[in-house]
Amino acid sequence: MSKTEEFLEENILVRSLANNEQHAFQAVYKKCFPMVTRSLQNMSAELFEAEDIYHASLLVLYEKAKDPNFKLSCKISTFLVAVSRKLWLKKLESEKRLRQKEIDYARLHDNEQANALFEINEVSKGQIQLKLLHEALETLGSPCKELLQAFYIEEKSMKELAAKFNYTNSDNAKTQKHKCLKRLKKIFLKK
Repeated sequence: MSKTEEFLEENILVRSLANNEQHAFQAVYKKCFPMVTRSLQNMSAELFEAEDIYHASLLVLYEKAKDPNFKLSCKISTFLVAVSRKLWLKKLESEKRLRQKEIDYARLHDNEQANALFEINEVSKGQIQLKLLHEALETLGSPCKELLQAFYIEEKSMKELAAKFNYTNSDNAKTQKHKCLKRLKKIFLKK
């Protein structure tokens, strides 16, 4: 089969994807899934992470295929490997920034708070732990949830927290933040 015939066949398969034809999804999955997941595992992804990224890249291909002007200029497998690798690197970079931000916060505060944050960081590794942390935050409720989000995510100062939450001064805001962090830690470690 010549390159031209191969690209024509690949573009027909892309059109079939755009038309939601089940055989096209099965063909792409059978042909590309092992190659893409192996590529991601070579980049330190666990199998379940590689599967998630593969599905995300397949969704990217599907969305592109819906565009009538889209023409595939390489093999579908090459396209999916490239998109998957890009998504994986983006995910790794995002996790690295999140961990660095948590470490930076911990360095700015007293040792007890730093220890609590590091423990939460250690426990929250992986998707399951992150979900549990979000659930713990929801269980924590108001105003603690909002206070911790304002401090750790919005990077508000103690003075700003005191004004926002009507505390008499920044020391009271700091004390309340500390209590909320302890409550969050207690809820999180029970899950």
